[in-house]
Amino acid sequence: MTVPNLATEDITRIKDHLVERSSSPVEVIQATEALQITEISMQTIATLLNLSMWVLGLLAVVLAIISVFGWVTIKSAAMNTVENIAKNYLDNYIKSEKFKQMMEEKTLEAVEKSGKTL
Repeated sequence: MTVPNLATEDITRIKDHLVERSSSPVEVIQATEALQITEISMQTIATLLNLSMWVLGLLAVVLAIISVFGWVTIKSAAMNTVENIAKNYLDNYIKSEKFKQMMEEKTLEAVEKSGKTL
């Protein structure tokens, strides 16, 4: 006869197995009490496992929502930084002598091509 597995077999089958192997009624009572305690423990473990899975699931959803907001915040901050850098670069370029000189040359070329004089 094989020894029953507490995690996979029905509690009544385990009790029957212990009754067959026990020699006195005291042993049967002790085995029954031990089985009841074991059953309560298994139910408690299952409940805690189920509860922890729900908590982890909710935590995952909360983290996903936070990460979406974080991504949007990072994206908007990056876009603002890029716009500011580009604006400053263009402002500095437009104010530079190189740009003014190039615009003057292009204007003179356009005027000369049109055939008008200043």
